[in-house]
Amino acid sequence: STESKILDRTTVIINLSEGYQALWNNYYSTNARNMVRKAQQFYKADYVYAPKAKDIETFIELYNHSMIKVNAHAYYLFSVDFFFNFFETLKNNLILFTI
Repeated sequence: STESKILDRTTVIINLSEGYQALWNNYYSTNARNMVRKAQQFYKADYVYAPKAKDIETFIELYNHSMIKVNAHAYYLFSVDFFFNFFETLKNNLILFTI
């Protein structure tokens, strides 16, 4: 007989209505905020507030490469449609950094 395997995982929920500054202050450690600031200065990072298809495709490529590199479970590999829908849903509440 074939057994079904159910993954037990944690879902993280963040209230996005608090606004950018509250999220930055409350959900990121001081160390993480400092690392982001240093990366912005060192790499001359820019913000992308309204990512275009090319930006999303680059993000997908980097994301998938990272997941494969760390041998992430297939659960973490999403379809291209998932990413485009995700970006469309969050388009007004999304910031990408480009380096």
